[in-house]
Amino acid sequence: MIITVFALIFMVYGGDIIVEKAAHVSQMSPVLKWPMDKVYWVMPISGVILVYYTIVNVIDNYHQRHLR
Repeated sequence: MIITVFALIFMVYGGDIIVEKAAHVSQMSPVLKWPMDKVYWVMPISGVILVYYTIVNVIDNYHQRHLR
């Protein structure tokens, strides 16, 4: 559960702040020439995926223990 809290606070919330700041600066990636705010979206999206699979694993473990 500590990983879930970490993902929510630092990856989702903090990643969203980084995306907003990068959008205002309008910096481009050096090689691909993509806007950096699009590149930084990886952080909050990864956090949401991590939280989702953590919850799925907790529910799965709960069901496995009670079905025995």
